[in-house]
Amino acid sequence: MNAFFGDSRPCFVIAEIGANHDGDLDVCLRSIEAAREAGADAVKLQHYRAAELVADVDRVWSWGPEGRRVEERVGSLFDRLSLGREGLRRAFDFARELEIPIFCTPFSVHGVHELAELDNPIYKIASSDVSFHPMLDAIAELGRPTLLSTGKCPLADVEEALEHLAPLPAQDVGLLHCIATYPAPYDQMNVRVVEAYREGFPGHPVGLSDHCLDDDPALAAVALGACVVEKHFTLDRNRHGPDHWFSLDPAGLRSLVDRVRRVEAALGDGHKRVEACEEWEATYSRRSIIVMREVPEGKRLEAHDLALLRPGTGLHPRHWKQVLGRRARGRIAARTPLSWEHLD
Repeated sequence: MNAFFGDSRPCFVIAEIGANHDGDLDVCLRSIEAAREAGADAVKLQHYRAAELVADVDRVWSWGPEGRRVEERVGSLFDRLSLGREGLRRAFDFARELEIPIFCTPFSVHGVHELAELDNPIYKIASSDVSFHPMLDAIAELGRPTLLSTGKCPLADVEEALEHLAPLPAQDVGLLHCIATYPAPYDQMNVRVVEAYREGFPGHPVGLSDHCLDDDPALAAVALGACVVEKHFTLDRNRHGPDHWFSLDPAGLRSLVDRVRRVEAALGDGHKRVEACEEWEATYSRRSIIVMREVPEGKRLEAHDLALLRPGTGLHPRHWKQVLGRRARGRIAARTPLSWEHLD
């Protein structure tokens, strides 16, 4: 049973610590605590070994912002940034002590089962693994809520992945729109995919895994119906590591959470009505039927006796034709908002 994310719940804001602990458990624990204090609904880690990810372990990968690019062998990078199973266990225990949900992205079938031993409550499938069907099948067998990130793949791959996750109820499989480049450019974010997913995959919660440098796309996604938002999180954007520079720091995460909650409050329930804050304006700033000149008892009302003016305490303008020709029950003073009690 998915008790974490869905259309009937507040937006589930995930602080993706990912590799931003740099393989240091103490940094990881401090990051979990900082994310909780910043208001995140959950924290997420990643569980991998280089051998599970890449064949060309000696390939040189370049990372970092312009002017501070770093080159590193990709195999060494992944192994350096791994917490290992014991580190994950301690991170899970710590998060549970703090009472913040923690979950993880596996990158192998073996990793799926290792996370199951840690009672991982949600499985996140990275965009890179949308077509890694054996791992999807292993996740589906566990019956846990799952988030599928869908960056850098065509729609056909998303549909095929959902077929492999079909043993899970639709409400337990969240679809996350994602642009998988770091950072993601605004003009290619295509946030309206959130709407397309909601229409094309009814029953599935929809969200955004966001790699932009600020919050605008995430807020737009929430306005379009996203019930999950994931952003990378770091203690310090200036730390040395591949993901820190495009991640949110604690102040940025707090700002995101606060702005998401304001957007949710502003969205409301979609039912048109006069809101409590509008009642004074509705009474005094709308027009109603006003008797503009003194009308003696028994006189029939004529158009030149009346006007549509503020305040709105008289009869609604829709009754204009109904009151014409009606007799005054008693004297009506000039500039009186007209009511049915004034008329025979």
